Amino acid sequence: MNKKHITEYIQGILPGLEEYAVSLSLPEKQEQKNCHRDLYNLHLLEGLHSADFNGFPQLHAWSPSSISKPIPFHEARAYYNKHRSLKGYFVHFFINDELFDCVRNCPKRYLSMLKSADFIIAPDFSTYRNYPLPVLLKNAFDNLLLAAFLQREGCNVIANVIWYRPIFYNLTFSGQPAGGTICVSSKSIDLRDKKGIQHWLHGYAEAIKRLMPKQVLRFGKIITGEEEIYANPIRIEVNNPYVERMRYGR
Repeated sequence: MNKKHITEYIQGILPGLEEYAVSLSLPEKQEQKNCHRDLYNLHLLEGLHSADFNGFPQLHAWSPSSISKPIPFHEARAYYNKHRSLKGYFVHFFINDELFDCVRNCPKRYLSMLKSADFIIAPDFSTYRNYPLPVLLKNAFDNLLLAAFLQREGCNVIANVIWYRPIFYNLTFSGQPAGGTICVSSKSIDLRDKKGIQHWLHGYAEAIKRLMPKQVLRFGKIITGEEEIYANPIRIEVNNPYVERMRYGR
């Protein structure tokens, strides 16, 4: 393609580009700017307190006066689109990562929705113990960063405490709040994996020792031996009556 052809091509597509630019509303332009400011969401650190020299943000302790109904993030979106409120529900992220990766890509887009819930459990990007260390640290950082950002913006946030290899406990518990309500999940544990259960129980004991929580919300199956670590957690049943009504057309 010679210079003349290139010029003619550019002149041909310019009207379409100009029309597209004009069609974007100011809020949409601002949203695009906010969502693509940087790849790592480091701008979300502005105004947050650092927990330590590693750079993990500090999440502050918070406890609800009562426990409402749980709803996973992807179902909360559908409910909110219909009712414009999540009152009576709390939002959790114990679902496949791809179902809430949109929050990592553009957390500001979901602020109104999440603020309308009674509270949220901090995000739960996977930190399986067989993951490479860089992936574990990236997901652990993103979980805490998004939680601290949402808390700063007015969401009621309960810490989602995650741990993996004991050698990294100082990183695992960095930024997690002491003295409030925490959430602990065993949904990723294979009950046939004795070593995995041993790691989980050891991490749970360390979490209770370091964070001294006011109360513990428990997702997933109870692990034999955990009652010796924390006697009376609040067990969360994840069945959602709203989704059941949708399934049966009611």
